[in-house]
Amino acid sequence: MNQYANMEKLKELKQKANRLPLDPGVYIMKDKKGGVIYVGKSRKLKNRVSQYFQNSEKNQKTANMVRQVKDFDYYLCDTAFLYILIKDLQYLASVSNQSESC
Repeated sequence: MNQYANMEKLKELKQKANRLPLDPGVYIMKDKKGGVIYVGKSRKLKNRVSQYFQNSEKNQKTANMVRQVKDFDYYLCDTAFLYILIKDLQYLASVSNQSESC
């Protein structure tokens, strides 16, 4: 994908993130094949997810992940349920990534 296409995709993701609610939930970052590359939680989804797509400086690990993100999903949930759900999703993502590398 060329740099212009990447900029357009980043713009789309930023717009999608800005439409998120300010509610607690879980977000799932996906690559171009729809594979899970990151699962996170937040008390304010809109604020947290939109940070990834700002033109601010990021550490190398985060910058590399953001370059791979082609879409994201989110699920609203209260704080108590959030921590249980995130643990399960992180486990499923790690198992999925391990099975793909074998």
